Amino acid sequence: MELVSKALSPFYVRTTKSELGLPPTSLRVELVDLSGLHADIYDALRDRYAGMFDLSLGDRAMLAQMGEVTMYLLEAATNPALLTHRAADEGPLAFRYPPLAIPPGSDLGRLVASYHNHEVPLKFQKLAVILRENAEQGRKTLVWSNFVGNLLALESLLASYQPALVYGAVPTADSNVAPGARTRESELARFRHDDECMVLLANPAALGEGVSLHDVCHDAVYVDRTFNAGQYLQSLDRIHRLGLAPEVDTRITFLVTRSTIDQRVDQRVAEKAVRLATMLDDPDLEAMALPDEEDYGELIEDVGDLESLFEHLRGED
Repeated sequence: MELVSKALSPFYVRTTKSELGLPPTSLRVELVDLSGLHADIYDALRDRYAGMFDLSLGDRAMLAQMGEVTMYLLEAATNPALLTHRAADEGPLAFRYPPLAIPPGSDLGRLVASYHNHEVPLKFQKLAVILRENAEQGRKTLVWSNFVGNLLALESLLASYQPALVYGAVPTADSNVAPGARTRESELARFRHDDECMVLLANPAALGEGVSLHDVCHDAVYVDRTFNAGQYLQSLDRIHRLGLAPEVDTRITFLVTRSTIDQRVDQRVAEKAVRLATMLDDPDLEAMALPDEEDYGELIEDVGDLESLFEHLRGED
């Protein structure tokens, strides 16, 4: 990384956040324990995939297949209802969403199908506590999730906060929309200016780098993350950028389900951020550009991600 940094240094100039005088962010991980039916579903899914792939870690042909496994595990770690339920009005999904191959009548299929009738995911419960505390202090909160199903479920569960919603199927104002229809611009305006709207629900693919919310929002909660470190690092800049007053406390919270793929993602994203900061000689690095397309990139980005996934499937946590 140091050699790469030296090779690139004649071609770019970076201004770090410390050089801009931005106050630091407060980063906090909230660990959530698996329990009850949620634990049963996750453990069954993990056992189902363990040992299925006896191939070299360097075999690139398997990355797409392992990406689907990763997606299912990420869903199960946060909200098992995502494994079978898809709302009719979700529109295009950033994640490819093939139905989970569960034989009819199997124990896993029965548990997944009945989950939404018996439990509210623990991450949702923890999120509700955080939002209540923030709202009582008059602090608006940006809530991130990579899964549209989570955003739609939370829009209903958090109705008392009149949440705004931005994801791929919400059109932009310059598209051909009916008068009064919800657009990304109208939702962002409501979040910025409506005192009753205390929450913005968004996914990183739809809320691009041109959106600045640092003037009205200083709290962000990540319900889930993926191995895509670039998308995460870029999303931090929505509420932490030039123009913040020195006394502003920007608080970032990560909800991580203990003993699941969440902890692997948390570890890998941190490693990638450190590596990128070294390459660019920027210890304050917290952002990098997103692709122009609204997609999630590769669910498994490199062999290191794949190795981490295998370790989790083998129970080496």
